[in-house]
This record gives sequence, C-alpha cells and structure tokens, in this order.
Amino acid sequence: MGLHLPGESSIAAATLATLATGAIAQTAPAPLAKPTAEDFFRDPQMRQVRLSPDGRFLAFVVNKGASAMPVVADIDNGMKSTPVAGFQDADVGSYARVGNERLVYTSRQSQGDRWRNIHSAGLWAVKRDGTEQRQLIHAMYGADGQTSSLVASRQLLGLHFENDAPTSHWFEPRLKQWQAEIDKRLPGRANHIDCRRCLRTGRLLVSSSSDQQPTQYFLFDTAKGALAMLGSSRPWIQGAQMGQRDLHRIPARDGLDLPVMVTMPAGKAAGPRPAVVLVHGGPSMRGTHWTWDEEAQFLASRGYVVIEPEFRGSTGYGEKLFKDGWKQWGLAMQDDVSDALQWAVKQGWVDAKRVCIEGASYGGYAALMGLIRDPDQYRCAVSWVGVTDLNYLASDEWSDLSDVWRTYGMKTMVGDPVKDAEQLRQTSPLRRAKEIRQPVLLAYGGTDRRVTLQHGQDLRSALEAAGHRQVST
Repeated sequence: MGLHLPGESSIAAATLATLATGAIAQTAPAPLAKPTAEDFFRDPQMRQVRLSPDGRFLAFVVNKGASAMPVVADIDNGMKSTPVAGFQDADVGSYARVGNERLVYTSRQSQGDRWRNIHSAGLWAVKRDGTEQRQLIHAMYGADGQTSSLVASRQLLGLHFENDAPTSHWFEPRLKQWQAEIDKRLPGRANHIDCRRCLRTGRLLVSSSSDQQPTQYFLFDTAKGALAMLGSSRPWIQGAQMGQRDLHRIPARDGLDLPVMVTMPAGKAAGPRPAVVLVHGGPSMRGTHWTWDEEAQFLASRGYVVIEPEFRGSTGYGEKLFKDGWKQWGLAMQDDVSDALQWAVKQGWVDAKRVCIEGASYGGYAALMGLIRDPDQYRCAVSWVGVTDLNYLASDEWSDLSDVWRTYGMKTMVGDPVKDAEQLRQTSPLRRAKEIRQPVLLAYGGTDRRVTLQHGQDLRSALEAAGHRQVST
C-alpha cells in the first residue's frame, strides 16, 4: 500500500488551498435555495474532529476527490491547516492522538472489496506536521473497527448518554457550569463537550448539533468565556430549511409503549401530507436519534412526513421492548410499524392514500412484509438488501453470520427452522411473493455477505413468475 506524503499530489495541494487560513471556520452560508439530493448524502466537510491535549491543534478527516486524509489545524494561527497523511490507493480510516505531537491511523478500503484481497491493512504513525511517517503494524488481513485513545484524566468527570436526545451529566462542578454556559449560548441543541485535559488547558472542544442542524464544532475558552466556531460538518445545509424531528411515545395495539420518531417537512401544511414509513435495520438496535439525519431530512425536504418506529425488538428503550420482539418477525414487529402509521394518520399529519414504506436489511424485509400484511396501507415499497426468506439466514453458505448465531441466536430471536417451519414460511416475503401487487424497488449488492444477492434474485424471479410487472432492481 503506497504511502502518500503531503504535498506530493494535487489532492494535498487542493486540500491546503481549501483549508488554509481558516477556510473551514469561515465558510459563508449557502443561499437559501432548495438543497439538491446530493447535498444530503455527500460526505461531511470535516469529521472525526479531535482537540489536542494542550488545546492548540485541531485534527479532523477531510475528503478531497476520492481520498480521505487527516488534517491538523493550528487554532492559534488562523486555523492554518496541513494534510498530514494519506495513501495513493486507499483511504485513511480511523485515527487517534498520541499526545500533542503525533497521530496514529489505519487504512480503509473505500471501494467495496476492490482492495481487500490485494492490500493489507495496518497501523501507521505520523507527526502533526506530516513528517516522520512510519508503519507500526503490518496486518496480513483486512482489519475492521476503530482506534481509540486510552489517555484519561484518571478521574470520572461525568457521563455522556442518550435518552430522548444526547446529553451529559457532570460530576465535576466546573464542567457542569461550563456546560450550562455553552447550552445557554447554543440553545435547542445537543452540545457535547470533549474534555481530555481541559481542566488544565481551559479549552473545550464542543460538538453542537440538533435535529435540524448538522454538527458544528466550537472552541470554548474557559478563561475568556469565549466561544469560537472552528468549522461545520455540512455548511451547505441550512437548518432553517430542515424539518423538525420529534420523538413520540404511542401505545401499540396490545398496549406496549412504542417510541416513534417523526420528521415533519419545514413550513406550514395545507393539509395531510404524503408519508414514508422508514424502518430501521438490525433489528436489534436503536434506529433513531435526535440528530440531523440525511435520509429523513431528504425525504422531508421533498414534502414527505417521515415515520420511524422503534418497533419491538429494538434496543435502547428497555429490556421489555427488546425481548417482546423475539420470534416476532413479520408478526407483532410488523404490527408495530402499522400502528405507528395509523397513529400518524389519526393526528391529521398524513394522507393515508399516499404512503410508501422503505428500509434496509431488516427494514427492507419489513417493507416487503408491509405490502403483504397491510396491502391497503402502502402504495409502494423500497427494499434495500432486505431479507426475503428467513430460512436463508440459517442455510445460506455465503452469509457471514456466525455459526453461534445460526445455532442459538436465530432459534431464539427469529425462529427455529424445524420447530417453527410454518411460521418462518408465513413470514418470508419470498414464500408469499404472489400477494405483492404494489410497485417494488429492490436493491442488493453482489459482494454483500450478510443479506446475499440470492435474496433479491429469488424474490425478483418469484414476483415475475407471479405476473408482477412493476419490479425495479
């Protein structure tokens, strides 16, 4: 894997031209024109933002062209920025600081599996000025995961956690006071304080965001009481144009408490609007967060109410919600999705005749099952890598699901292929393809090892055999 030294190509030069003299911190707001689809899904201008222990240098990852590279900016010198590392044929993945002077970083194959079998991942180190690059670890196989800093103050200062929205609780009185001051200056946001040696340096990195505002980064100088903006992840997004996201709690048909995130289009509604039910994947995960979400905000910008149910089987809302989803794929889990939509219709927000359902992985499965179980509720469905036959989860030899999950997890959480054979058949979209009549968009990846291409190919064949003429792949 060829190292790419700063200044050796037009990518580094262009990055310097863009970032020098505080260009990120001083990006002018875009005019209030309707954002394009690309505006929602393009990479952030800066990400993985971290302050040096002495509070003088800001490190972050930027994209320039097809490459990702770490950059270090001198805060006290007008945010003068220097790309410090990169590769000719791969991206920088994650990185961590080692003191004030050095960074360590990994590589990432950014084009699917193109590089995975011909290059090795590893760990590299570089000084903050881009000198003294060296490879520390040469791995024989591709590596996943994130690096992390193990440096700590050896004192529990507080806790970052998430309930309805991200928040913090500080045990250290000064941090509690500083949090209150920052929240007062940046109201209506989740303001995340990063304190490494802040009690010594008096400088805090603040990551500030909301449902309508993509993350912005600030430096809070505790001695001066000054809050200065360092940069923005997506300066081309105007918060005033974004929809409001709110977490509601509604009763399911059996009385279970269901969290539901709803994103409303900006502006006053003349009446019920069209809607998209967006079902998260997993399914054992928390699918929604009170943050700016590109997919929900894109759909809202096009006039759709976006309904995201945290159906039973989801995590992050207690053990009961999670365990009540066991062996309920296509059953009570699907009812929760339907109940969330019906609730939104009753609020007067949604035109019941103009609703589509979409999702990825488990969400793609639920989109297909929605057309089967509740055909009158949806006009269309989008299934991105959606599971189509539950038995494939246990039998597909190409899948990367572990033997432990196939032996124990599948039988506990989805169903036993032998004992629950009829239930799995009834809750597999492939086995009920002839019942699907609405337009369907199917999207699958040829190198996906979790929900393999067979899921999509077999469903498309079954739909076509049943006479379905509105299948797009």
